[in-house]
Amino acid sequence: MIPAYDENGFLPHGVWDCTGKEFLGRFMGTPQREEYRQTLLNILDFASHYGAVSVLVGGSFVTSKENPQDIDCVVLFNSESQIPPRIESLDIEGNAVDIFFASSDQPDLVKSFLKLLTLSRFESKVGVVDINIFRNDKQVWDITWEPDEEIFEVVRRTYIRRHFVDKTRRNKTLVTIHGIRTHADWNAEIALNASANGWTIAPFQYGYVDATVFLQRKRRREIIDEFRDFLADITRSYGVGEISVIAHSFGTYIACNYILGFDDPPTRFDTLILCGAIVDENLDLNRFEGRAANIVNEKAPNDEWVEWAKIANLGMDEMFGYAGTRGFANPTERLWESESTIFTHNNVIRRDVVAQRWMPRLEANRGSVRREWWLKTIEEHVSKSKHR
Repeated sequence: MIPAYDENGFLPHGVWDCTGKEFLGRFMGTPQREEYRQTLLNILDFASHYGAVSVLVGGSFVTSKENPQDIDCVVLFNSESQIPPRIESLDIEGNAVDIFFASSDQPDLVKSFLKLLTLSRFESKVGVVDINIFRNDKQVWDITWEPDEEIFEVVRRTYIRRHFVDKTRRNKTLVTIHGIRTHADWNAEIALNASANGWTIAPFQYGYVDATVFLQRKRRREIIDEFRDFLADITRSYGVGEISVIAHSFGTYIACNYILGFDDPPTRFDTLILCGAIVDENLDLNRFEGRAANIVNEKAPNDEWVEWAKIANLGMDEMFGYAGTRGFANPTERLWESESTIFTHNNVIRRDVVAQRWMPRLEANRGSVRREWWLKTIEEHVSKSKHR
């Protein structure tokens, strides 16, 4: 049962279960909200069609606000393999519906979504509604609309008053950094998935370099400086907002050296995804606070090139190490690691990995570094006030 609102118009903190019928009965009480009815029917039927367990709904739509400006939805599945390869955004006469995907076999990701949905913009704790789709093998929501082969159009478009409206947000930017001896053909795999989800893709291309770069400190420094200028240029020229990074092999060395090379980095990352990481496994990840809010490290114990990179440098640069095969020795809450013996140095960046493992995390972590900065600023302000 969904409880009454508190004095501020929010649901009490917690996750409140209901059926689809109960949700519509509770949250369709104004003409403005009623415009969302068919969209929510489509989302719930989409979730039921694909065997989702439930749909989490947060944001202003589950408050007492008469005219909410958006709905935040997370479709929860039992298995990561059920997650569709695209995350869509609907625009209905100015009101956006953002749909994200997660699965119960990724408990940390589900927790991230729950935390995101149960915090208001002022960081106070609020409630979220969990619309049951399947519970104990019993289907709670009856399908009233059967999707056709263009299933993803259901969650991207809604027919209202005989016209279609689209919305593609471009304030989120994904920077990719390749390794040595490559032209990064894998960028095509990332671009296909990320652009479909509204991300602007910005590959950092520093050219084809060979293994001698491991012995050339000056050249490595030049590439890091090029990366700094690249970030400054895209920020200034294109007005990009939220930035996340996918780095492979030598790209992990570039990203970590950049983010740790400033007392106050000019550009901070919401999420830093490392694959084939050749950086030191003993890095103090607390140093990433305020610089990279979330770190994803894909471990591949059979990646021979990670082991080779440390040797190739002859121990002259302490940044090189075995994080890609051994993982980080001093994990923190900002780190998520996954291990696979199937992955090697050259096969980790695949369409299914990008769509099912990385995109949900990139979406869940959007704005993280800004929130982290605000929380730290507030804590410092409170601390100073206490000592006055």
